[in-house]
Amino acid sequence: MPSIYQLKPAFQRLLRPAVRALAQRGVTANAVTLLAAGLSVAVGTCIAAWPGEAWPLLLCLCFSSCAWR
Repeated sequence: MPSIYQLKPAFQRLLRPAVRALAQRGVTANAVTLLAAGLSVAVGTCIAAWPGEAWPLLLCLCFSSCAWR
């Protein structure tokens, strides 16, 4: 099983095109962090409010799949 130190360079290579595109549009690292924190709080709140439902977990999948487009 590969270690985190072996996986990190490959993961960084995958992220570089998205990071370049965001930087060209003037998006800062702080803006990305704030957006991620806000989405995390929103999804966490939905999961806490509706613990027996599956749709809050589907929000996580939706947000993560949208991030890779």
